[in-house]
Amino acid sequence: MTLRAAQVIDFDGELAAPYTPTTSDTFSINDLPAILEVNNGSGGSINATLVDGGRTAAGTAAAALSPVAIAAAAKRRFKITKDYADSTGVVTVLLSAVSSVTAEFYRI
Repeated sequence: MTLRAAQVIDFDGELAAPYTPTTSDTFSINDLPAILEVNNGSGGSINATLVDGGRTAAGTAAAALSPVAIAAAAKRRFKITKDYADSTGVVTVLLSAVSSVTAEFYRI
């Protein structure tokens, strides 16, 4: 797992800061809510899965989230909120493959 820091966009704007993701990236609750953009530059579809922290706001077990397909040569954006954080204060996103894949993470 690699802990990623969010890029903050202010009034002056920010240059894009893509990074190469791992198959399991984590994001601190301190950077949320945020947008994660995954750019699949590979020749095949990949899946992204947001790992639920395991509990709903009411404290009951949360339902498993389905993987989301990202087609070849496509970008997909995900809104990540504190609701998905686990007990250690991080949200985990899994990618099925990372070859020719980049990502950007922006606090909103």
